Amino acid sequence: MPNPPGRSPSEPGNTDALHTVYVPGARRAPIAAPFLTVVQGLTRTRSLPITQEPLILGRDASREFHLSDNEVSRSHCEVKLAAQGVVVRDLGSTNGTFVDGMRIAGETPLRNGALLQLGNHVLRCESLTPKEVQQQEQLTSDLDRARRYLLALIPEPIATGPLRVEWAFEPSSVLGGDALGYHTLDDGRLALYVIDVCGHGIGPAMHSASVVNVLRGSGLLGDESSEPAQVLQRLNAAFGMESHSGMYFTIWYGVLDPKTRRLTYSSAGHPPALVRAADGSIRARLARRHPPIGVMEELTFTQTDAVLVAGERLYVFSDGAYEMPASDGRELGLRDFERALLDMPAAATPGEAKRILDRARATNGGPGFDDDFTLLLLSCPTSSGSS
Repeated sequence: MPNPPGRSPSEPGNTDALHTVYVPGARRAPIAAPFLTVVQGLTRTRSLPITQEPLILGRDASREFHLSDNEVSRSHCEVKLAAQGVVVRDLGSTNGTFVDGMRIAGETPLRNGALLQLGNHVLRCESLTPKEVQQQEQLTSDLDRARRYLLALIPEPIATGPLRVEWAFEPSSVLGGDALGYHTLDDGRLALYVIDVCGHGIGPAMHSASVVNVLRGSGLLGDESSEPAQVLQRLNAAFGMESHSGMYFTIWYGVLDPKTRRLTYSSAGHPPALVRAADGSIRARLARRHPPIGVMEELTFTQTDAVLVAGERLYVFSDGAYEMPASDGRELGLRDFERALLDMPAAATPGEAKRILDRARATNGGPGFDDDFTLLLLSCPTSSGSS
């Protein structure tokens, strides 16, 4: 990457970290150049080099790089290397361009380490050597593969029959440890579960995938997969922290009979599942008081029964669905999530899980979720033929 016009790297006062650094009497340092790297948002990519040729950021799909984000304009802003360093200029975007949280007007410096926000995406300006670029590309590739693997484990929604199931799942920018699933047991009942492994990154994500594969298989659980307390007991014995790099997880696990709508459930360190009545009110909060799976040996788990009435819905979710900063700076909680549900239409309609996710995106005070957003929604229509 050439130095900006009129500035030599050896000039006094040239301390811009985006340019090559020379140390007198030492070997020449690896050449570093300015790049943009997506750190939050749905669009993931390799690091983008910043040159004197303007880099146009936006959601115009005809460009080689574009942001899949409805809050981003087609041509939102441009970034380039100028005489004074890296600069950014808003291109008349609808929702504005922000540098380190401040909306910009006109051409603005983009210093090393600065955060550039467009809609729900955040990009970091940073000085990288070729080796660092390669390492970042490898990490991004690994995270993308992990995301695709977790999504591939989630079953297709159930749109017909006495039980309907849909879900919303959006991993955080660094990939958390959430997972969800459901499958029919040999006796015709439906097992459903949401898992949240501690921490973020590929390790927790793969740990949650291992748990899901155990729940979907029959080897470890045998004939006990229809008994939630026994399922948690077996998981706790198999996934102790000491033998799994200190990782533990919370879980909500239930088994529902589609004919009687009797639900048997248990949970370990997990938020309560919510039952919403046909009139839209929150009728019940379903949880058992047990520590997370893996933190203690020789635990005894219990389970409880509940009956869902026709027209009711069951919401099972991780804490990432509600623990997020609001636009006013306060931290949202479970009660805020419940109030958001109460503001939504009382009647069950397809696509509700996605609408809840969209509402969370709009409510979230940040450009992306700090934790995985995971929601499983089961509804019991008034008749098997209802939509």
